[in-house]
Amino acid sequence: LLSTGRRIGYRYAVTEVRTSLPAPDPAVPFAVEIDIENQGGSRSFLDRQLEVALVDADGDVIVQETLDPDPPTSLWLPGQTQTLALSLGTDAFVGMQAPTDFALTLKILEPRAYSGALELAHPDRDAEGRHPLVRWPLE
Repeated sequence: LLSTGRRIGYRYAVTEVRTSLPAPDPAVPFAVEIDIENQGGSRSFLDRQLEVALVDADGDVIVQETLDPDPPTSLWLPGQTQTLALSLGTDAFVGMQAPTDFALTLKILEPRAYSGALELAHPDRDAEGRHPLVRWPLE
């Protein structure tokens, strides 16, 4: 019964994360690719925005990007994997002492009519609804 319950509806899981550098460099945009699979039994009927951020050890946002994925999340069918590719500007690092502990995070925002963030199929989540994907120094 438990495994059947997990297949009802949509269930997004990050299956792979690729980055351009082992750690962000202020002189170079930070390229990120995130593979997200719908492991559920149906698609979402609402389109959601995705928020990708670099946060420091205190949870403060260094840089973030909010995206409307293409294709939209309402077209993410069961068993399919979507690749989110983006480049985060690292201007926030210029003039500051680069943090030694930070994380790349993903948050799937609820549509405007709702509030909060959608929980991914991952147990780790901060108070803001962000799921850490990669931490530096690399773990």
